[in-house]
Amino acid sequence: MTPRSYQVRIISGRFKGRVLRDPSGEHLRPTMQRTRSSVFETLGERVRGAVFVDLYAGAGSMGLEALSRGASAVYLVERDDRALRFLRDNLDHLSLESPEAIIVRSDANDFLTGPFEKINADIVFADPPYQSSDAELLLEFFDSVRYSRNQLVVVEHDKGLQIPELARLERIRDRAFGRTTISYFETAGEKGS
Repeated sequence: MTPRSYQVRIISGRFKGRVLRDPSGEHLRPTMQRTRSSVFETLGERVRGAVFVDLYAGAGSMGLEALSRGASAVYLVERDDRALRFLRDNLDHLSLESPEAIIVRSDANDFLTGPFEKINADIVFADPPYQSSDAELLLEFFDSVRYSRNQLVVVEHDKGLQIPELARLERIRDRAFGRTTISYFETAGEKGS
């Protein structure tokens, strides 16, 4: 059986209108265009020149949208072989390579406790599987880190997720889209931004 794929369009920027291939399946679901559009409207000019980390990148629609809108570099973190094939195809289709678009074949938690420390990320977007506890674990991780400067953490999650009290993350906004909620958190950098 041939895997189904969705055609996802880049919404704005230098790759506007370019079509990406995105896998679909029980554990792989692309961020819907309306949701993606809302995230980038909220981020606004903050994306320009930013180092953007796309955790659970899938075929890369969020990270590639960030590059299209002027991010200086994007780290696309994915461990699923099928999604990685789509991701590599999409990078080839857009003629992207390092240092602009860096594919990191890794589990998100392994990436966060390893290479992430060496990246001066400005924005982290995470879209973990809804049926897992990954969203809670991610928030616990980000809440435990001491930051040298402010960062923005954006988490796409099931609307039923109960977000605990956080010490180092300030929840600044939530946006609901059906069963999906996008939560925005600002990290408390010790030196400011």
